Amino acid sequence: MADTTGFLSNLPDNYNILSPIGYRLNIQKLPNVIYFCQTVNIPDLTLGEVIQPTPLRDITVFGDNLTIGTLDVGFVVDEDMTNYLEIQNWMRQLSSPSDFSAYSTLRNEGSGLPETGGQYSDATLHILTNSMNINKNVQLKDLWPTSLGAVDFNVGETEVSPIIVSASFNIRDFTIVSTT
Repeated sequence: MADTTGFLSNLPDNYNILSPIGYRLNIQKLPNVIYFCQTVNIPDLTLGEVIQPTPLRDITVFGDNLTIGTLDVGFVVDEDMTNYLEIQNWMRQLSSPSDFSAYSTLRNEGSGLPETGGQYSDATLHILTNSMNINKNVQLKDLWPTSLGAVDFNVGETEVSPIIVSASFNIRDFTIVSTT
């Protein structure tokens, strides 16, 4: 008779799969974007590498630099474009395209790090169970917008479908915390 104790000891505790529609996003600085959120991701991580020279051939080993990818959000633009303008105004304030008054106002806001004011925002991505209860929280620290997609109009469309715009955010760091 075959020994199955090794096989049985490796069974997972939870057989449910992660649902692609089981999430809620909360970005403190963008309350109107979260209601219309269609897509979001947990940023990717990339661990740097170091070349270790040897007499025969160089060997690649893991490095100590961890690169965090972008938070990418796709959202339906509301009729008043409120959610689109939230991100656009934040980007314009960060870049101060016409004068420095918008940037000064942003720095004096109360959110974000004390030394940076309102330049950054924290966010939480709530990962839900199949029963729609919060299972994990992805806590995103100090994000800021880096790109905002175009709003495309097309009179040739045969059916009215919502306009979805994408936005990307850089973040300083993120952690995944269990809530159960």
